[in-house]
Amino acid sequence: MRTWAEFTRLVRDSAALWWGRLAQLIGWFSLGYAVNELCGHVSTVLGGGQRILGTTIILLGIVAWVACLVLAVHSIGTDGNGETRLDVLAASLGPFMAVYGAWGLAEEQFDRLIQANLMAHGIDADEFSVNAGDWGFFLGFAIVAWLLQLALRLIARRRPSRGLQLAGAVVDGAWIFASFFVLREWAGRGFDWLTTRVAWRWLQSGWEGFLDVLPQVPVWFQLTLPDALRLFGDRLWDFVVPGFANAVLLPLIWVALVGTVFGRGEFSVEPLLRGTPGERAARLLDRGRHHPARSMARLAGSELREKYLPMAATLGLLREAGVRFMGVFLVLVASVQLAGSLIERGIQHLIGPRPLPDTLLYAPTLTYLVTLLTTTALLACYTAAYRRVEAAGASGVPGDVASERVRRSRRSPG
Repeated sequence: MRTWAEFTRLVRDSAALWWGRLAQLIGWFSLGYAVNELCGHVSTVLGGGQRILGTTIILLGIVAWVACLVLAVHSIGTDGNGETRLDVLAASLGPFMAVYGAWGLAEEQFDRLIQANLMAHGIDADEFSVNAGDWGFFLGFAIVAWLLQLALRLIARRRPSRGLQLAGAVVDGAWIFASFFVLREWAGRGFDWLTTRVAWRWLQSGWEGFLDVLPQVPVWFQLTLPDALRLFGDRLWDFVVPGFANAVLLPLIWVALVGTVFGRGEFSVEPLLRGTPGERAARLLDRGRHHPARSMARLAGSELREKYLPMAATLGLLREAGVRFMGVFLVLVASVQLAGSLIERGIQHLIGPRPLPDTLLYAPTLTYLVTLLTTTALLACYTAAYRRVEAAGASGVPGDVASERVRRSRRSPG
C-alpha cells in the first residue's frame, strides 16, 4: 500500500505541475521544435557545397531545442528564486547538452537529416549537408567553439552584457555537444580496436571453453545450460546494458538536470569533496589569487561548481530517497512513454493505410503532437520528482512530510 500511495502522490504532483503550466510548456516546446525543424530544412537545402554552414546550422538548431527544454523546465518552477531566464540558461544549457551528447539523443535527428538529404540530393553523399561520421570535422568545430567561448568570457569579464551572456550560453552548448559527439565516436572506434586484439580473443576462447565443459543439462524446455549462459551473455550486452542506461539511468539523470535549473546555490561542494583528493586540490586553489594557472583553475572550478555540482547533489538526494521512490518514479516515466507510443499507434490505426502523399502530409503533425504530449508530461514528472527529493532532503523525512511540503509549495504563488 505504501508503494501505491507513493505512486499516486507522484502522479498527482506531476499532473498538477503539467496542467498548471501547460500553456508555458506548449509555448517553449513548440518554439524549440519549430526552430530545430527549420534549421534542419535550411541545412538540407544548402547541400554539400556548404557543409560547414549546414552543420553549424543544424547544431544551432539542436542547441535551440535543448535551450527551450531548459526554459520549459524553468517555467514549471513555482518558487521564484529571482533568477532570469538567461541566468538559468547560462548555467543549465551545458549540462543538458552534455547529456544529449553522451546518450546520443540527437542521433535520431541526424538520421532523419540524412534521409532528408537522400530525398533532396539522391545517393551522392558528397552533396549531403552533414556527415555524422566525420568526427574530425566535429573535433575542429568543438575546438573553435571552445576558443570562441573563452574569448567571450574574457570580454564579458571586462564588459558584461546580456548579449554576451546569451552568446556564451549558445557557444557553450555547441562545444559541449560537439565534444561528446567526438568522444562517442572515439569510444566506438576504441571498442572496435579492442575486439581485434589477441587478449580479447583469449577472453572469447576462455568463455567458450568454459561453456564447453559445462554439462548439457536442460534448464528451459530444450535449452541447455551452456546455451542458456551463451544466450544470457549475448542479451546482456545487446539489450540489458543499453536498456538499463536508457530506462533507468537516463530518467534519473534528467531529474539531476532539473537540479541544475532549481538547485544552484543550495548545495555546497565541501561535503562532496570531503575525504577525497579533491579536498586538498580545492585548498591549494584558494591560495595565491594572482597566479594565472590558479586563476584559470578557479574559473574552471567555478564552472563545474555552478553547472555540475547540482547534478551530483541531486543524484545524492535520489539515493537517499530510497529504492521505493526511485522505482515508483521509473514506473511513472515508463508509463508516460508507453502511453505516448500507444496513442501514436492508435491514431495511425484509426487513420488506416493512406497513399504516400497523404502520409507525408499528416505524419509530421502526428509526430509533433505525440512528442508534445509525452515530452511535456515527462518534464513535469522529472520536476515533480526533483521537488519531492529536494523537500525530503531539506526535512530529512522522506515520504508523507515531503509530499505535503511539495503540495504547499505548488499552491503558493510564484
